Amino acid sequence: MGRPRFTEHEAAKLMRPLLESVAYLHDLGIVHRDLKPENILCGEELEDLKIADFGLSKMVLPREKMDAACGTLSYVAPEVLTMQGYGKEADLWSVGVILFLLLCGKLPFDGDDHNEIIRSTIQADLKVNPTVWGRLSEDAKNLITSLLNKSPKDRITAREALRHPFLISQLGHPVRRATLLDAASHGMMMHGGTPPPLTPHQQQSQQHPLLLQGHASSSGSAAAAGTTGLVQKEASDSSILTTSTVAAAAAGGGGAH
Repeated sequence: MGRPRFTEHEAAKLMRPLLESVAYLHDLGIVHRDLKPENILCGEELEDLKIADFGLSKMVLPREKMDAACGTLSYVAPEVLTMQGYGKEADLWSVGVILFLLLCGKLPFDGDDHNEIIRSTIQADLKVNPTVWGRLSEDAKNLITSLLNKSPKDRITAREALRHPFLISQLGHPVRRATLLDAASHGMMMHGGTPPPLTPHQQQSQQHPLLLQGHASSSGSAAAAGTTGLVQKEASDSSILTTSTVAAAAAGGGGAH
């Protein structure tokens, strides 16, 4: 969209369907692992949102930990970079980075090179522009810091974030959009039932309306869906993360000790 900052109301309109999608994925045991603006596709309205590019996503058991360092560096959670195991909480960190970017117009943990970004993400406190930060409501600040909590066990979940005062104050209470057909097709109860694990075939045939299936790039997916990427950013702004990138940074003093 080429705009520096969103209003709080605009950000809330986008965050609600994003968090609904993430909550849905996590209920199914799916971790996206590469949430970033380029993988969020919007239609004419901010609420018309789809998550794209599931090339790095993984199905996990409730207590399973992943250890492969992957994603886009500026959006990756600290626990991914320390390579000590991570879970679905890592997706919520990425959502927090996106919210911070929307409201503040910059990335919360950035640097001139890979080592500096890794070091900042793991060790540094949240750096804010006092003027911009001072204009945000307390609810907005609280949601940002709850998502960007460096402790995964203390980080807010997608379901909890959907009930956060920031979204309620900006948009009111959500209207339940699930139907009996939705519940039957996804094999879950209307009132908080836990869905059974899906087979790969079921994953293809039972897509949530806010999820865009496939491993295509965001530009290709956008063309197919008639949507545009949330934020257009230069490729140099955020580097694709690999285990070797983190290992090299650690060897050079940029990783966790």
